[in-house]
Amino acid sequence: HQTFVVGITGEAIAAGKLQGIVQDLALIQAMGVKIVLVHGFRPQVNEQLAAKGHAAKYSHGIRITDSVALDCAQEAAGQLRYEIEAAFSQGLPNTPMAGATVRVISGNFLTARPVGIVDGVDFQHSGLVRKVDVAGIQRTLDMGALVLLSPFGFSPTGEAFNLAMEEVATRVASELKADKLLFLTEVSGIRTKPLEPEGEDNPIDTELPLAAARQLLAQLPPAQQPTDMGFYLQHCIRACEHGVDRSHILPFSTDGALLLEIYVHDGIGTMVIDEKLEELREATIDDVGGIIQLIEPFENDGTLVKRDRTEIEQDIANYTVIEHDGVIFGCAALHLYPHGAGGEMTAEMAAVTVSPKSQGTGDGEKLLKRIEQRAADSESLSRGICTDGVNLGLHVRRRPQQCDSGVAEAVTVRLPGNEVMIMCAGKFRNECLRAPGTVAREQRAFQLRAPFGVIDVHRLDAVLHLLCLTCHVLQGSSRPGVGGTAAPAGPEPSRP
Repeated sequence: HQTFVVGITGEAIAAGKLQGIVQDLALIQAMGVKIVLVHGFRPQVNEQLAAKGHAAKYSHGIRITDSVALDCAQEAAGQLRYEIEAAFSQGLPNTPMAGATVRVISGNFLTARPVGIVDGVDFQHSGLVRKVDVAGIQRTLDMGALVLLSPFGFSPTGEAFNLAMEEVATRVASELKADKLLFLTEVSGIRTKPLEPEGEDNPIDTELPLAAARQLLAQLPPAQQPTDMGFYLQHCIRACEHGVDRSHILPFSTDGALLLEIYVHDGIGTMVIDEKLEELREATIDDVGGIIQLIEPFENDGTLVKRDRTEIEQDIANYTVIEHDGVIFGCAALHLYPHGAGGEMTAEMAAVTVSPKSQGTGDGEKLLKRIEQRAADSESLSRGICTDGVNLGLHVRRRPQQCDSGVAEAVTVRLPGNEVMIMCAGKFRNECLRAPGTVAREQRAFQLRAPFGVIDVHRLDAVLHLLCLTCHVLQGSSRPGVGGTAAPAGPEPSRP
């Protein structure tokens, strides 16, 4: 089961968002997620201080908690805990989960220490988290209860300290090694151009790598107010540095923000991650369902050859996939077949597919490079063919390799509806073909005319069990662009 630590600001509760947040948390918990809820109370404490004619004081972004402020904080914490427990006791009225019970348990799970004197400022009863009772929280979560924490901690001598909600949530998430830390805040997140004004051309950056987050924080002035860009960002960075997979900054003004962020791929806020959640890897049997879901629409419209589940399961080791945050966004297969009596192999590249949601992001290029590398690692490979694939919008490129029999070339050709790659063994040295190539489509043949010669790619209806397109590896002593004059291409493949 996953563990989420959710920090909600006192401003969210003051804005009347508590009931909606509680219902979202109840739904998330019903799906098996363990939840620790940490609430803030900044505006509630300030309200009580104002009622007593006492001004709120801050320094270094931390409240200076004198005896009056401590009394106000204790009153506010008690009132908010009561309201939160009452909201969870209502369940989810007028829904199929109306009778569901969410057990809420609080406790003295935090040990605190005083902030002390910083730059000549005595913070008095303001504190920092000294220790988290991880075992106690974990046992409570294992009982199926939701753990509710107020931003209060106690010293071993029983002295109470006012803590910051953000620091409590960050420390608890780090100690628990939580899967997610989510802040429901006054801000929408971090913009793609963080130092420029918000606007339609400056949307929320939904995924911020940890390195980029650190770099941004270093450019910002020290955060003093919750609305400062670096205020929540610094806590997200700290959490990711201490074992939390993902940290999120979400706007509480958006109804259902938690559900949208967790269960919609792009989310609505900013997610700070310790590394890009995209992984290019070889497929496993657990990826069969994702591959089928990816290629099925293209099989239905005739772009790809139809494959049944059993066939994909049998050949799963031949597939390469691009996975992003648990979702497969691209795949390609490399099948090897015996060719000739000398133990040579023919490589078939098939099912080259990139989700429409990520086309144009370079995923297709990454897949083809990986397939090239897998083909190059096969020393017995003598020629390559491409059976089917979704148009990946690549540029014409050439990778020449000098070998005993002359020059073998690996070429990617842009074709209407298909990408055809001619592959050969060995390690290719990268060289981009700057001169534009032109592609002309004939009834049963595609042709690429480029400065280094002519490549014919013929349509065959029955070559191997999945073959749709096949092409020759060009061989000869030299090619224009490599040196010398063009050598004639090898024999043309037989037509059906």
